[in-house]
Amino acid sequence: MSRPDTDTDPLDPHAHLGEQAAESALRPAALAEFAGQPRVSDQLGLVLDAARHRGAVPEHVLLSGPPGLGKTTLAMIIAAEMGVPLRVSSGPAIQHAGDLAAILSGLGQGEVFFLDEIHRMSRPAEEMLYIAMEDFRVDVVVGKGPGATAIPLEIPPFTLVGATTRAGLLPGPLRDRFGFTAQLDFYDAQALEGIIRRSARLLGIALGQARRRRSLAAPGARPGSRTGCCAGCGTTPRFVPRADSARRWPKGRVATPRAWEHLGLRPPQGPAQLFADDAG
Repeated sequence: MSRPDTDTDPLDPHAHLGEQAAESALRPAALAEFAGQPRVSDQLGLVLDAARHRGAVPEHVLLSGPPGLGKTTLAMIIAAEMGVPLRVSSGPAIQHAGDLAAILSGLGQGEVFFLDEIHRMSRPAEEMLYIAMEDFRVDVVVGKGPGATAIPLEIPPFTLVGATTRAGLLPGPLRDRFGFTAQLDFYDAQALEGIIRRSARLLGIALGQARRRRSLAAPGARPGSRTGCCAGCGTTPRFVPRADSARRWPKGRVATPRAWEHLGLRPPQGPAQLFADDAG
């Protein structure tokens, strides 16, 4: 059975080529374009400037925070700012020390290695990463038992960018080897509006005040998708609880009267009425 034309079928679950191109174009490519995290951007800019003046690779960077706040985008920005390639992997994909050794031995001078979900990496690979981060060396074990021999393999200096949603699960020795640690926070309404304005401008969309306000509160909006204009961050759904527009309920999240008022609608009779006093 032939696959339908994804550029014309609105119900096709696969990403359309146009959407992929639009999302790539909307993703910030420099720290100056990365809005909503001023503290992190300023501090990270100092780290990169210091590395340029030293003529060395930047310190290893650990980014922590809830999903969708821009950790992957920041890793791409670091590589772009330093003018080096980006190598991407994830903790669950590295189950053996040999998997990590193969990746590290293939890195070039000054490359950025982005390791997502670093807290889910296996313990043997984690111990190998200690030496690689500190001495830029991996020890390859040849043989088994008493006759096993560790052969040190020098690797070019690189920058590790680790991302985690659960920083508390990282062991102390691993955290201590990062020269810069940043905690990404949720975006406020002003930052989200700026992101939406930028995305609309790049897409050539005329965004009115009412439509922009609804974009800030639209549950389920995704970056670069048909339902949202917030690109590169994925912050819109997670912003809703912070704005007091939704509350947790045993059956899921429930919109508060403030959310219904924000959308210009009348709240239905039901669990949402329980939060009327809180929303007021």
